[in-house]
Amino acid sequence: MTTADIYLTLDPQSLHNGETIGCLQASAATCKELATRLLVSDVAAYSFDYKVKPSSLAKDAWIVSGYVYGTVIQSCCVTSEPVSNSINEHFQCICGDAATLHMLEQRGLISDNEDPPEPLTDERLIPIGELGVQHFALGIPLYPRLAGASWPEEKQ
Repeated sequence: MTTADIYLTLDPQSLHNGETIGCLQASAATCKELATRLLVSDVAAYSFDYKVKPSSLAKDAWIVSGYVYGTVIQSCCVTSEPVSNSINEHFQCICGDAATLHMLEQRGLISDNEDPPEPLTDERLIPIGELGVQHFALGIPLYPRLAGASWPEEKQ
């Protein structure tokens, strides 16, 4: 995976046999770029397995399912020491042009329990790399803490 692969897009019209399956693995340079973008000390590993297939809900809609996983290094919110956290996120969302997504929402075919629909890019491409990065980011702990780290008791 090169740095550009974080921004990988997929032309849904080019799907072979109706679906495509892929895997992205980050290089050291890409991990460094991700760490800067995601505001963590380091991204030690990043991988993204995905599958894209046509949706049965509408002609111009596609289902993207994925599993994004890796390791981030953050500062412990108590001690500021480095702490390693594993990220493992599964997701599924629907992608389509704005008109199709609006129609599906109006008909109640997209529930509030699902990941929000993802619009195609201006070039009518599925932003597959961006979906992986977004879901990886959702798995990063907001308050990373080393095992056993605790705040000192306040004096009363």
